[in-house]
Amino acid sequence: MLEYNEFKNCDFFKDQNNFSQYKHVPSKHISGKEDKIPLISITIPTYKRASLLKDAILSCLNQKNFTDFNIVIADNDPTKDNETEILINEFNNEKIVYYKNQENIGPLANFNRCIELSKAEYVIMFHTDDLLYDDFLEKITKVIELNRDVDVIAPRKDLIYNNHCVKAKGYFSILNFISKIKNIDNILIKLNMRDFILFYPMIGPSGVVYKRDSFMSSGGFNHQYYPIGDYILHVKMVSDYKVMLSNINSCQYIFNDNISLESGMRTIYAIQYYYLSNYINKNYLGNKLWVKTYYKGSIYHKLNRHSNKKYHINLDKESILNEMDATVNIFD
Repeated sequence: MLEYNEFKNCDFFKDQNNFSQYKHVPSKHISGKEDKIPLISITIPTYKRASLLKDAILSCLNQKNFTDFNIVIADNDPTKDNETEILINEFNNEKIVYYKNQENIGPLANFNRCIELSKAEYVIMFHTDDLLYDDFLEKITKVIELNRDVDVIAPRKDLIYNNHCVKAKGYFSILNFISKIKNIDNILIKLNMRDFILFYPMIGPSGVVYKRDSFMSSGGFNHQYYPIGDYILHVKMVSDYKVMLSNINSCQYIFNDNISLESGMRTIYAIQYYYLSNYINKNYLGNKLWVKTYYKGSIYHKLNRHSNKKYHINLDKESILNEMDATVNIFD
């Protein structure tokens, strides 16, 4: 992970091939049917999380009325006969195509590796601690069929903090309202740069549907931008590809065992998002005053909202203020 002074000076949208950095590390095929190419691959990067992975896999296998998919798992633990390998053997399901990276290449590089290993036309990134809704593939396939020109579909997801469900807002509220009035699911809104300043339309890649060729040509996730490298790629793809927001609910995005709840991680997220918003504003929005004002207000809200304690969200106010130029007066 880059230091803040390095991170803030990055050219985040510079074209580069992030797949090549770990090309020398092979991924060994352990089990599952490689030769069958489905319409959709659910790709799950994992590392020593077998207890969570089991429920994630079950939620993927329990899809209703849709079978043209497989599950591609890339294990960052090369240890033979580890808990993950034992779990996959217990499933004994050809739909689960399981690989072991011969070295631990890190989380974001493994996100890339999963999609590299898949052969499907569309891939859905999925986290080991999340649960896919059983009608998602059936519904999202209908959207895909009607929108073959779309490169990325960002569906709605329910955010779960310590067993509390937080419904996604922003444009999702508008989509949900329109969907109920018209009684249809396949409503899409095209995302642009401003949307990533005003709200977080793509919180994590879990459940996001990528056209595989578009993802590969994008260069993939940059591991140097951890932990928000996935978010940075999504914003970059908005400038180069057709990225749409969908009202279809994909999954439970669970924060109980999520890296964002690790000590100090929320503070890192806030500061990195701040520098990213400055980059977007300077290079794509014409350095608008409203961007800085809006983001400062957003940070103020995050530092003072009552739900922080409820959801165990900890932010280091002093660190954030030290990194954000000319913002101290707002908080006094």
